Amino acid sequence: MKKQLLIAAVAATMTMATTADVSITGSAAFKTTDGVYSHEADLVVSGTSGDTSVTMNISLDGTFEIEDLYLKTSIAGVDIKMGQWEGSSSELGASSAASEKLVVSTSFGGISIAYKDTNGANSTTIGGEFGGITVSHEINQDSSTETTASGSMGGVNVDVHTTEAAGKTNTAFTLSTEIQGATLTYVQIDADANMDSDGYVGEFSLTAGQSAKAIGISTAYNGNTIGLKAITIAGADSTELSISRDLGNGTMLDVTYTDTATDEVLEVELSVAF
Repeated sequence: MKKQLLIAAVAATMTMATTADVSITGSAAFKTTDGVYSHEADLVVSGTSGDTSVTMNISLDGTFEIEDLYLKTSIAGVDIKMGQWEGSSSELGASSAASEKLVVSTSFGGISIAYKDTNGANSTTIGGEFGGITVSHEINQDSSTETTASGSMGGVNVDVHTTEAAGKTNTAFTLSTEIQGATLTYVQIDADANMDSDGYVGEFSLTAGQSAKAIGISTAYNGNTIGLKAITIAGADSTELSISRDLGNGTMLDVTYTDTATDEVLEVELSVAF
């Protein structure tokens, strides 16, 4: 019954698309990891009227759950986003579950300022570019902070990311550059408090006093993107070899081989965006 209702809703939306600014996009990924199969798929429906848009992200993984549902608009130069959506992931944090939020932001004189309220827990973020360095600083209601700074020096891109809470500071430091068509990347993460990470190094957790790092190279060859990483997470070493190929029409093939001290893992993923 849920499937029939969803199909009917989508069909109705497509019919309305001729008279309203409505778009339907989506993505799907089908993966096998050492013979174990899994999949993930999402459908995104967006409707726009003037400066206001509403976006709905529907999970098609068997539950037909609405993961994100939010409104965005702009009033007199002030941007407003309200609803529920997942948090972002980074070297110092994994994506958080969708929750009700309100974000009000604006900019003036090259300075941006944003106020966020997540079910009563609020924060203020100030950002801008100073001398070629882009800086963002968020202060939360509980006095914890998150700061990012990025810039380029001598052809090397530098990113610094810190989070501080209760006197404990977690730090991520990223360097990247391009040499003769190959991209070299180095990431160092140091945990002063328990933390999750979901970025270049991988998806993992660290406890206070632990660290992680990765050095990698990627390049294009014969229509493929080939990458090689040497990774250390809390003292455990691994090597990752990846090959990606664009098959056309929004379809990608990704093959990843990971070698650790105790295991070897082969992952093959076929994904499409539509």
